[in-house]
Amino acid sequence: MNRIFLYILLACLGLSAGCDEAVRQPGEAGGECRLGSEPCTGELVCRDGLCQADAEDASPEALEIKFTISDRHIPADGETETVLLIQAQNAVSSEAFDGVLILYPTPYGAGRMEPGRVTFNDGIAQAVYVPCRSGDPVGCPDFVTISAARPEAPRVPIASSPAIRLFNPAETFESAVSDTACAPGEGKLALRPDLTQAEESLSLFSASSIRIDEDTNVLSVRSGGHQVGFRFDASNATSGTYGLDTTDVSVALNSESVNLPTQCVDSAGGNWTGNLKVMNATLNETGLQALSFFCEITCLSDDGQTVGIRACGNYVAAE
Repeated sequence: MNRIFLYILLACLGLSAGCDEAVRQPGEAGGECRLGSEPCTGELVCRDGLCQADAEDASPEALEIKFTISDRHIPADGETETVLLIQAQNAVSSEAFDGVLILYPTPYGAGRMEPGRVTFNDGIAQAVYVPCRSGDPVGCPDFVTISAARPEAPRVPIASSPAIRLFNPAETFESAVSDTACAPGEGKLALRPDLTQAEESLSLFSASSIRIDEDTNVLSVRSGGHQVGFRFDASNATSGTYGLDTTDVSVALNSESVNLPTQCVDSAGGNWTGNLKVMNATLNETGLQALSFFCEITCLSDDGQTVGIRACGNYVAAE
């Protein structure tokens, strides 16, 4: 499957909640790389989307691990599965890892991995995450990450996946924005400052507000005082659903018109998770001619407030 990388200056946000561990901030050791010319602080380097020590300083046994998740927004129903592809290589030699790792959700008990012990073949392994059930007496968080650990130290994670958002399948709120809400030439952006409240603000934009820079692979939009966009490889565009995390998302929201938690006003302060669905991507020898997309992203603030953004657009190139 070809991967489309998207940097969405839309507002759809996500961070792991209820975790026992301290949150790794973007740009810091173990945190996801920030957008821009300085993705990591100090002497850290950006490898596989995470800020890490330079490979020259790594131990001979250190691993670089990358998670690819098929769906970042799933119902907390105890049944729905999302597939994880895990790639691992030696951080020093870059040789493919052919050993065994333990996988488990964090917070511990927030669902299960099948299998929980994976064997890598030429640096690749696959597993399935099954979420907890909303309303379980032991609790089911809004966000979960998948941790990887060595069998000899199963509770000492050496890597963590991007966040997966678990939503209550009984939620009845219907947003004005969906994957069928935008006609040709239209764009809509819906912002929910608090997902526990049935309120959202809607702004509209025209196709002329969408900018696609094929040199930098960035698609950007301005709507309702919010700046939204995503890195988009127009030369490799294909239909499908693609996961979004902090490295794919950049956001600048108008906090004067809507009361938003500080961490979720822009992408520099929050961790993000979600999906982008491309319904139609039409290319010819002159470039991208049409693009129909829908995205949903969430962000969890330090005080537990979850902000959500949905956006759709139906871009048609000018003749």
